[in-house]
Parts: sequence; C-alpha cells; structure tokens
Amino acid sequence: MKHSYNKGTAVLVNWVDSCCINDSWVDAEYVDKKFMTDALPTCRTTGFVLGTGADFLVLAASYNGDQYGSVWKIPLGCILDVVELNYVNYTKELRDRISEPTVENISAPRVP
Repeated sequence: MKHSYNKGTAVLVNWVDSCCINDSWVDAEYVDKKFMTDALPTCRTTGFVLGTGADFLVLAASYNGDQYGSVWKIPLGCILDVVELNYVNYTKELRDRISEPTVENISAPRVP
C-alpha cells in the first residue's frame, strides 16, 4: 500500500477500527464467546489528504484555505486500502464500496 500522498488528494480510506465494551461489568462468558470472536468494525472515510507521518495518515473532510473540517488521523496499521479519487472513479468507488448507500454512511460530496 502506498504511504505517501500529495496534500489535497481526494481519497477513500477503508480501515479497521478498535472497539470496546463500556459497561462497568461484563460477563466473562460474553467476552470469551462473543466479543473475542466478533470482527472488528470496518470504516470508510473520504477526505482530502493533509499529510502523512511515519505511522499515520491525516485527512480532512473539508477545507477552505486556512481552516479544516472533520480532521481524521488514521494509524497506517489500521488501513486496509486507500483509493485515490478523481472525477472518473469517484462515484464508482463510492458505489462499489458502500453496499447500502444512505444519508448516514455517505460523508463525501456528490460529484455532478
């Protein structure tokens, strides 16, 4: 996987997130039989590359020159793949990667 991107490149990042149980007490049987075997949540984030570090990628959902909106710092070890988006593949990649598009799970602007 490529680890270097030009600032401002539009990308779709597929990555694995961590998860936890926030209850005070959890039955050991639940942890051993369910939590330990559940898959980690897979996330899809679209944004503009702000930069990379030795072990992370930084994206912003939007920017206006001197301000950024919804900034993400995703560890490279969690990233499954990164797709550079352009006018030709932008809507196709989103359509192919999101099984059931809804307002809730599409955070990218639509391309005409």
